[in-house]
Amino acid sequence: MIRPCGLLLLLAGCTPSLSPPYLTLIDQRTFNPAVAPDPANVRALPALPLAVIRFDAPGIDFRPDLARAVEAAQSRKPDADFNVVTPVARGKVPDAQAQDDATTILRAIAEQGVQPEKIHIGVTEDSGTPAREVRVYVR
Repeated sequence: MIRPCGLLLLLAGCTPSLSPPYLTLIDQRTFNPAVAPDPANVRALPALPLAVIRFDAPGIDFRPDLARAVEAAQSRKPDADFNVVTPVARGKVPDAQAQDDATTILRAIAEQGVQPEKIHIGVTEDSGTPAREVRVYVR
């Protein structure tokens, strides 16, 4: 379910006019409500995510598109690390739903054979009211 200029163009470094409705990675910290996101880590992320997975519509199967994105990233960079990042409103901590969403994406990436030490999970602050989504970045 990829729209024109979708996921594969994101992999190629293009900025599509239409992005998939459910795909986006953020930061390398684990969810820990006691620790605030570190803006320095967020600045170190690539400008564009590999994928943005949105959880705003029920029944969307993101796994095939995410699998293709992970495969393409690994073909270009075999030692790639994947950062699974959830945006949270400034001053807030991720709720259980955000943690579950990120963990779902982490598991989907691991199912593609990516070693656990190559997948990092974390949060980033968003100045507005962020959508229910998870972003995946490649390093």
